Amino acid sequence: MQSTAPTIQMEIQRYLRTGDADLMARAWPDDELLQRTTRAHRELRAALVAEVRRRTAGRNQPRNVTEGEIRSLITTKVGPMVLGLFAHEERAPVLSAIANGVMFLTPDNLERALHRSRWATTAWSLANVYLGHIGAELLAQDTPSILGLSDGADCYVSMAYFDEPDPFADFLVHEVAHLFHNCRRVEIGLLETKLRKYPLNINFREHETFAYCCEFYSRILGHATTRDQGAELVETLAQRLSPNDLRFNTQQVVDILRRAAVSKNGWQTILRWCAGG
Repeated sequence: MQSTAPTIQMEIQRYLRTGDADLMARAWPDDELLQRTTRAHRELRAALVAEVRRRTAGRNQPRNVTEGEIRSLITTKVGPMVLGLFAHEERAPVLSAIANGVMFLTPDNLERALHRSRWATTAWSLANVYLGHIGAELLAQDTPSILGLSDGADCYVSMAYFDEPDPFADFLVHEVAHLFHNCRRVEIGLLETKLRKYPLNINFREHETFAYCCEFYSRILGHATTRDQGAELVETLAQRLSPNDLRFNTQQVVDILRRAAVSKNGWQTILRWCAGG
């Protein structure tokens, strides 16, 4: 028996359940690919927004974040990383791009975030980040629990950031670190060459290692006033990390941080260990 071709409504429901969308938008009736995909993009995002509204109705929403708060966070949390990783002439455009790209998911900007994210699956994941933070029903129960997401030059962060109790956690720094290999240099105002296409040359296999090392090292610097204190904090962190963590190689991360903590520029130490060949 021949299977029935999916309808638009079937594709919308599949997207809401799974985050998967047909890149060819074959359920939409138009001979022109661009017309089909444009309409599919618009209707899938509209359906996602409507479903998020339905699931959040009547629930307490997180507060909004001012531009001043975001600028302050970028200066204090992300600024040291940019200063340590980039040459002097590149720092200003990088910080400006980060300021434009960072978005904390709030009631005022959630819909804009869902519409502006370039991939359908990214928008779906962002919806789950928001729903999870306010305790609403997720779009899929087996959705991985994440608190931030980097999408090209954009970084989306849950408002749970402001309630994080772990002294070694900073998922704003983590997601910005991913930005340095997720987008092209030209996207953030840097000169691009054949040999330098991305802001930083990070080995593909070390993307998560780099992001976690940056996250942990930023917190170590935030708590330590001397190199000895930094080295002690690395050992404290080593005791807290699970040796079986599936996100990264714990021993590798600890070894890199041990070297970074006693280096003149620990950020460059992290970069050298995670650099692409």
